[in-house]
Amino acid sequence: MEVQSCSLSPSRLPRVAVVGSGAIGLTLFGKLVSLYRASSQSFFSSLTLVCRTEENARWITSRGGIALYHASKTETPATCASGDLEWCALQPPAVNVVDQQRFAETPVDLALVCVKSHQVESVAPLLRRMFERHREAGVVVPLCNGIGHVARLATALPADVAVLPAVTYLAAERIERHTVKIHGAGATYVLVRGSSHASMETRPKQAINAFSREACNAANTADQTERLRTLPASEGVGATRLPAPAPNASSSPALPVVTGQAALAYPVGTMLQPETLRATRRFQDDMHSEPWGPALHLSAAQCRLLDEDRGLCAWLNAARLGPALVTNDERPFVEKLAVNCGVNAVATLLGVRNGELLHLPDAWQVTESAAMEVATLFGLPHASIGPRLRQIVEATSGNVNSMLSDVLAGRVTEVDALNGAVARLSISRTNRPSVVNATLAALVRALSQRQHQAECCIATPQQTHPPDTIHR
Repeated sequence: MEVQSCSLSPSRLPRVAVVGSGAIGLTLFGKLVSLYRASSQSFFSSLTLVCRTEENARWITSRGGIALYHASKTETPATCASGDLEWCALQPPAVNVVDQQRFAETPVDLALVCVKSHQVESVAPLLRRMFERHREAGVVVPLCNGIGHVARLATALPADVAVLPAVTYLAAERIERHTVKIHGAGATYVLVRGSSHASMETRPKQAINAFSREACNAANTADQTERLRTLPASEGVGATRLPAPAPNASSSPALPVVTGQAALAYPVGTMLQPETLRATRRFQDDMHSEPWGPALHLSAAQCRLLDEDRGLCAWLNAARLGPALVTNDERPFVEKLAVNCGVNAVATLLGVRNGELLHLPDAWQVTESAAMEVATLFGLPHASIGPRLRQIVEATSGNVNSMLSDVLAGRVTEVDALNGAVARLSISRTNRPSVVNATLAALVRALSQRQHQAECCIATPQQTHPPDTIHR
């Protein structure tokens, strides 16, 4: 195979791909398309949307673009075609849509992976083939719900590709293959932890070297308390710009800092060469120590792909999808996990939109309990999670969350990466179950199983309502 050069010099604009054509993928792609067409400043040289099937790619291409509806706060859930329309027209060949088979032929520097957590393994071979055509490392930013997917994706990709977790508080609902309704905007955070942040290398790994659960818990709790104490009061989240690259970063590939169980064999912060790295890849999925993946060294080129002046965060802010921040703080990730575990599962079981939970006291109590279990597990104060939970639900009140959408469509849900993962991590870290999250995970799985069994029968005892006709 001919290897193409991917030397991302400061003068060359990056090539970007959005992998996944669900609600979040379409929204990000559509907004970046509008930015590409409207801005006098060039942010990237090409933008590609990667659809799972050729049929989806043809559908969007035949329509000529993406339709984004910005929902108003006063409209009813049934009026899915109302709101302010933003038409995001394609502009081939620079801005186009391809299926997964054609993606391997599309050189990319930065890939935004917008698929379900359990689907990362299905797109990993495509990403690997594409990046293997390049001589320098690229960056993959998965915007998936839950925990565990970063390590699984990193394991399947070349070792010099940086896989950096991100979360977005954007609430969107796909109502057609090329049409999305945006129910609420929100911040997007990219988590970057590397050798230029000494505190980030030593912090996780006071706990790693603690052989007992009690010592690990104490180290984690002490660290979380200190980190929250030093957060800027005005921001609430310790946002920071990307670290300056290491002296030789421009000529050397990105190599992870060893974390997890590997730290028992290597000192914290030890940099491994590729052959040693491959031998320790199995430790990257150790959620006990690193739910969002290991700390990484980034090359100069990788830093430019992400920073808030000219990289991904700058694009999202310019496209009015911000605020978009690079951060070394896990708090936004814990908060998003808490919200997803509480809201998604309960709203799915009841078959209601997010805002309905605020009007159902018993349901809201369960929602809060699930979120508080996440806060406890990661050492965040309950006082900060409660108001944040209510704020997000109010801002996304009309949204049909992704888990409910999956159940209604008969698809696999992300419950095992959310409530199920929290329940497993709680046992691993504390030897105590997260009872609410474990129960919610079991009930959502049972709901999916029941629906599957009902679909196999001619008659079903109860009709499942589509998102537009959910009983209120």
